[in-house]
Amino acid sequence: MPDSEHTANEDAGSSGLTARKWATGVDPGGDPAGCIVSTLLQRTRDLAVVVDDAGRIRFANESWYEALGYQPEDLPRLHLRHLVPEDDLSRWLAWLSDEDRPQACHSIRVGWRTRGGRVLVLEGALCHCAAEPGEARLLGLFTLDDHTPRLPASLREAEAVLQLLAHHAPVGVFQTDAGGRLVRTNARWRKIAGLRHVEAPHGVWWQMVHPEDRTAVLDQWRSFQQYGHDFLGEFRVNTEAGETRHARVRAVRLLQRLPGGELAPAYLGVTEDVTEQRRLQDELVKARHILEQRVGERTAQLEAANAELMRFASVAAHDLKAPLRGVNNLAEWLIADHGEALSEEGRETCRLLQQRVTQMHRLIEGILEYTRLGTDAGIEARVSLGALLPHLVEVLSPPSHITIDLPAKLPEIQAVPEQLRQVFQNLIQNAIKFMDKPAGRIVVAVSRQTDGWLFTVEDNGPGIHQRYHRKIFEVFERLHRGGSTDSTGIGLAIVKRIVEGRGGRVWVESTEGQGTTFFFTWPDIQASRLAAVKV
Repeated sequence: MPDSEHTANEDAGSSGLTARKWATGVDPGGDPAGCIVSTLLQRTRDLAVVVDDAGRIRFANESWYEALGYQPEDLPRLHLRHLVPEDDLSRWLAWLSDEDRPQACHSIRVGWRTRGGRVLVLEGALCHCAAEPGEARLLGLFTLDDHTPRLPASLREAEAVLQLLAHHAPVGVFQTDAGGRLVRTNARWRKIAGLRHVEAPHGVWWQMVHPEDRTAVLDQWRSFQQYGHDFLGEFRVNTEAGETRHARVRAVRLLQRLPGGELAPAYLGVTEDVTEQRRLQDELVKARHILEQRVGERTAQLEAANAELMRFASVAAHDLKAPLRGVNNLAEWLIADHGEALSEEGRETCRLLQQRVTQMHRLIEGILEYTRLGTDAGIEARVSLGALLPHLVEVLSPPSHITIDLPAKLPEIQAVPEQLRQVFQNLIQNAIKFMDKPAGRIVVAVSRQTDGWLFTVEDNGPGIHQRYHRKIFEVFERLHRGGSTDSTGIGLAIVKRIVEGRGGRVWVESTEGQGTTFFFTWPDIQASRLAAVKV
């Protein structure tokens, strides 16, 4: 520290500065000398500041506030440890001690930290101010020369806005220098970090991170500093033993101008307490695990019940078919052995009996087929409709008065081949079976949709009344009862179950007497696989 003295100011340092109240910025009342000195300090262009022996700032003039970017309302919170670099702090503490207290003004050169974290190195004078017995104060006067950058008004406004936002923000806000040392924090950040008892912490920000998580967080931070991407980290907070809290930090890079004019990085971050969010997430994961376990148990029970039902259906079908075969054989023997003795009405009754046996046999097969759809899905493959549909038309062998038109170009789609064949066979077969026109026509069409295909099967048959449009897809529902057709009432129910099992839709549009059009969609991805992908 320089030893030169400003002797002209020596007496002023011991007499005119004795009043306690003006040193705190309060009008000294009946002390004329105190009023004069206070007024002079407020009006000087130099930076004036009074510091007590605890290092607290007790008074600062407008020039000091303007140069460093602080506001008068900040005064109760300002302390030397927040405002001067560590090297200068030790000198101030020595000056405030009894051993090295300056009794006359000394020329000094010290640094002051602005609100934005910059350090202004200023020259000035420092002298002792008499105060209450046992208490010491220092008055400093510092000069801004033409080479010392003042804080622009726009920057001061930005600082004020940032301070206001930080004060009222529902999240923790902090700002650091290039080394990650804290320059600014709000009350919310200090609460999250467990530092509410520290008015203005100046260590590294990651002091709040739990030691077991600190290495990973620092690796993220170094990557953030090196590559410039935004920082996002989540970690446990370094709290008292037995308490676990979680925080999430987001930070971005800033640039600050140093006293020499060069730019240096700084960082601004926000911190959220996500303890409750993590607790809810953990509970959700636990609940989901329990739900999946229960669903698995219920699925296993359902699969066992379906398997048992399938075995029962197979046994029941076998037991029903045996007497049907016996009835059919008896009718054949009766016609073969006693046909000549039977009247025409008797022979017709035997043939009707055989038709009913055949229809019953088809009904049993239809029930078995419908039951298998829920237990034996089959293996998917690429199916060429250009090969499947012409072959199906050939197998169905429509009467000569019915024509079936297929598209010139048919796609390949993903499907279980047998199920896709069943859908088209039941729709086309129904159109053939119920055709009532002398020149019947069935048209199959296809069009591409966003995530699959739309197929239509249109005919010019008798049509279906609107009140049956939903009912025809139910099991055993037939519009034509009696002996006119061999319908089992299961075909369209099978179509609906296959299409909806794929994740598609099936519906009908028809006007009675004007033909019918069946529509169904076929998604590219099966519904169960799509749900698994989304999960």
